[in-house]
Amino acid sequence: MPRSSPETLLIREGKFGKTRLVPLHSSTAEQLRIYAGHRELLGYGLHTTAFFVSLHRRRLSYGTLRKTFKKLIAKVGIRARNGSNEPTLHSLRHSFVVTRLRTWHEEGLDVQSRLAHLATYLGHVDFQETHWYMTATPEMLSAAAVDFVPPASAGGEK
Repeated sequence: MPRSSPETLLIREGKFGKTRLVPLHSSTAEQLRIYAGHRELLGYGLHTTAFFVSLHRRRLSYGTLRKTFKKLIAKVGIRARNGSNEPTLHSLRHSFVVTRLRTWHEEGLDVQSRLAHLATYLGHVDFQETHWYMTATPEMLSAAAVDFVPPASAGGEK
């Protein structure tokens, strides 16, 4: 029987030393459980408290993640559009933010009231750090255009 509440990931002393609970999609939670089982079978917990571990039984470094990400996107043929930067790990965070904002808007939810939740999810201390992810994308501009009401002209209607 499926759970009624979302699964969560406890992040201890993450960005800025903050600890937080992050809701996960059930498919993500399942993959993390599988990884945790493999990690335990290999005895990595005897060498480090880090969850994600390298073959050297140490905390997985950001540099290793970045190199692996570059190899994966090259292998599957993902390329930057003309005039755009190459995809990065941070591109995933940007895409997540844009998609989440667009979805909230499409669902008719009050986006403004949810921004603090989004900042917390991303591990930001305040919203000022989150706004950098919200660049004008065609999807976001289209959503904003739907709600746009032009101001009345100063001279009245002609």
